[in-house]
Order: sequence, then structure tokens, then C-alpha cells
Amino acid sequence: MYLWKVRQDELEFFIKGNVSLEPAERAKPFAWLPDECWKHMSLLAQQFPAKFGSLLDDLTEHEYKWKRWYDSDAPESIKYPKQYKKLSGFHRLMLLRCFRVDRVYRAITDYVSSVMGNRCLQRTHSRNFLGKS
Repeated sequence: MYLWKVRQDELEFFIKGNVSLEPAERAKPFAWLPDECWKHMSLLAQQFPAKFGSLLDDLTEHEYKWKRWYDSDAPESIKYPKQYKKLSGFHRLMLLRCFRVDRVYRAITDYVSSVMGNRCLQRTHSRNFLGKS
């Protein structure tokens, strides 16, 4: 999947998440899970049921696996729990955004590098960039 082939609704979710002031309809199952994460996951499951429809149940039924992934230093770099390990790159970003927004920058860097190559991420010396020698 190329960066420019991401669906508009997926991109909007990734950028905004759940901006509603209303709490999630379903009660958060675990104290370790921040309220905001639960709100984002609830919206993700609702808006994208083909990929994430069972997310809330999967989390509830497999707390240990999800908590271990959530507590990881770099969850974007290890296998996602359950069937989510088979997600495409951008869908992985969407899920990561729900759980660990602090890791999104690193994950985006990895995603862009895998889609467009490392060259697009290399810093260009300002003189070369401006066409000066």
C-alpha cells in the first residue's frame, strides 16, 4: 500500500482520532488503559468494522497479550496481538495511534521509509537543498 493510496476516512481517523466529548458507549474494561485510548479504539472498531470490528472484544478477552504489547518500549516494532499482526502498514499505524500516540512519530518514520525508501527521509543539507554549492 502506498502512502497516497490510504483512504480518506482512514487518514482522517489517524490524524484526528475520536474528538467527541462524549464518553465511549461501552465501559472501559481495565484500569491500566487510559480513557482516551478506549475512546479511540471504540471509534476505530465502529468506523472500520472489517478490520477492527472485534477489537474491543479481543482486548477484553486477551488482556495479558494486549497489556504486554502496550507496555512494550517500542510496540510498533514487535508483533501486534492476535490477528492484528497481519494488518497492513497504515492499519497498524491506526491501531498504534489508539494505544500509544507517543510512538506514532517513530512508526510513521518507519512506514514512510518502507513505502517510499530511506532517501526521502534523509536530511538534505540546506545549501544543497536550495541549489547552492
